[in-house]
Amino acid sequence: MVSDLLNDYSNRFTGVKMHVNNDGYEIAWGQDRLNNFHGIAGDVPTLILDGWRHCPPDDYRYCLEQQLNEPTDVTIQLSADQVSGAAWNIHATVCVEASGASKTMRVQIAPTLDDYPNPPSYSRNCLMQDVLASDITVAAGACTTTVTRVTFDAISQSRMDDVRIIAWTETPAFSGPANVFQAAVMAWPFPAAPVLTTISIDPAAVEVQNGDQQNFAATGADQYGGSYALVNPNWSLSGECNGTLNPASGSPTTGFTASSPGSCVLSCSDNGVTGSASITVTGDPPQLANISILPSIGELDVGQQVLLTASGTDQYGADFPLTSLIWSKDGGGDGDLIPPAGTATPYFYATVPGTCTVSCEQDEIAGTAVFEINGDPAVLTSIEVSPATSEIAVDGHISFVATGRDQYGNLLTLENPIWSVFGTGDGNIDPAHGSSSPIFTATYPGACQVSVSQGGVSGSAEVVIIGDAPALAAITISPSSAELALFDQMVFTATGTDQYGYEIELADPAWTIDGNGEGSFDPVNGSTTTTFTASAEGSAQMSCSSGGIDGSAVIEIVLRRLPAPRRATSRHRPSAQ
Repeated sequence: MVSDLLNDYSNRFTGVKMHVNNDGYEIAWGQDRLNNFHGIAGDVPTLILDGWRHCPPDDYRYCLEQQLNEPTDVTIQLSADQVSGAAWNIHATVCVEASGASKTMRVQIAPTLDDYPNPPSYSRNCLMQDVLASDITVAAGACTTTVTRVTFDAISQSRMDDVRIIAWTETPAFSGPANVFQAAVMAWPFPAAPVLTTISIDPAAVEVQNGDQQNFAATGADQYGGSYALVNPNWSLSGECNGTLNPASGSPTTGFTASSPGSCVLSCSDNGVTGSASITVTGDPPQLANISILPSIGELDVGQQVLLTASGTDQYGADFPLTSLIWSKDGGGDGDLIPPAGTATPYFYATVPGTCTVSCEQDEIAGTAVFEINGDPAVLTSIEVSPATSEIAVDGHISFVATGRDQYGNLLTLENPIWSVFGTGDGNIDPAHGSSSPIFTATYPGACQVSVSQGGVSGSAEVVIIGDAPALAAITISPSSAELALFDQMVFTATGTDQYGYEIELADPAWTIDGNGEGSFDPVNGSTTTTFTASAEGSAQMSCSSGGIDGSAVIEIVLRRLPAPRRATSRHRPSAQ
């Protein structure tokens, strides 16, 4: 009877045969029978066929057909993967249809063998070992996969073509009868175990207003099209829009909160498989609205540095890229920003004590940080003159630059520098006061030192001036003109100048006079100073000569004039009154 039913309903009905002949047991079906049946200790079910409570053999077909007419909301998908040798993992994917009801079920896995021990007495699905069970709870529209380790005995292993794995789900019960929800049979060769092949996300495409939240759910499927539980899903976002995902991993569902407009792709990945959904976030385009600098306040000693980090956000509070920042600083304190532009993470190096405000700006949006810099007030401690050494010809020009620094090595503005020149060479500095970048004009050959000083601090540069050796070029006599009375005396001085206009010593000067007027010199030779005594009236030109160069002065000798006589005047005595 059962064999006929197996043949007639091969795709909808199966059974498991218990080999009990010649066992010598007369134990009633129940727990004692469970523990001692054919030497098998374990979970052999007391009843495995739904509804066959007291159905006599003659009514088996009627009872089966009645049960087959009852609908079920449970499906079972069987597969296997070989662990090693005779050991296999049997995978049973149990699903409840979306329109069904959540339920707790016991999954039974029964390894069987046809034609055991000898055909034809025991021809179909003879139970070969424990029925292995596990309890699961499956929600409507969900699936759960159980994995059961089965090690085939030697007889089964040698006859794998006759092996059947029979699985069914039933209400958990200590003894029968039990309600069977579904059954499945897996014959050799076993289909491969299910693996995750696709992930779908619901909704697959959605439009979200910026600032709103949208929930998403990811569902996995195997190569057979059955549901596959996601073990460790990871969510990610790519594209133009921005937002947060909560949670970002570990759950097949997530909430997306939009933070900036644009189109983006939401992805869910698990075990190398990825599914995606498209999101369009509507709203005004993001633009930079705020810049913050960390640290925003701080205290530094002169010489210390701190790494600054600027970050921008848009009008929606989302991160905004800072690509063209310009940094600056202001206040009584000071420091160096390295680099001063193009980066969101410069270093600020404190150089001058005081309060310093550091700012960065992009697209007219600015952020600030304030630092209190500790240290003694800056004072001038050194002056550097550039170029430090030079060589020029007479009448050549050099632009000098004086740079002051304080005790910290920082640049310090020179308020009133004073320039001077010392040495055998000479030149003019214009201006000689109040400028840190004057022009030096060489006027006399030789080596000289150009110095600048302020407040007792000085610096200098060395200049070598190239030119012809100085030679006498002119002689001047002082006074250059005079009027003397006859026999009067006057001292005259001769001064020699070279081709550069500088005074030069006169070698063996000689004094002479020419003209109507006459007089004598004392001394006549060897001295640049002489005393002239007028001896004859008239006009004359006196000269001083040295090395072929002459200088002259004009004199007029006149007779001595007597003072004009005074007119006599009379006085009148006052009359008496």
